[in-house]
Amino acid sequence: MAAGAEVDEETADLLLDAASSAVQRVARPEAVLPVLTALRPLGEKAPHRYVVALAAASDLTRLDPVTAQYIYDALQQLKSRLLEAGRRWPLVEAVRRLLKPAEKTLDTHLGSLGGGGC
Repeated sequence: MAAGAEVDEETADLLLDAASSAVQRVARPEAVLPVLTALRPLGEKAPHRYVVALAAASDLTRLDPVTAQYIYDALQQLKSRLLEAGRRWPLVEAVRRLLKPAEKTLDTHLGSLGGGGC
């Protein structure tokens, strides 16, 4: 993956499954963003598993606003791509539901800074 090697859907699925477990056990929440960024290309091959990894990251108790924004943006892009492709399967609904907590986290953070919401 780091060397730009091409992976198939099955391999992407396995890698993202393992990564989701690792994200849930991360000791420092600020370390999650580089992991999610590195995993994003695999999300094209196994979007359902990438959503699970994003969900695991969004459950972290001390999620920083930059990571929350990344998760929100990644989910918005995934939802748009799925809808453009005419793929209205349960994943679209899962993405919609995951966007709500991300929006809430961002609204809370922006509100504490005196800014507007999403």
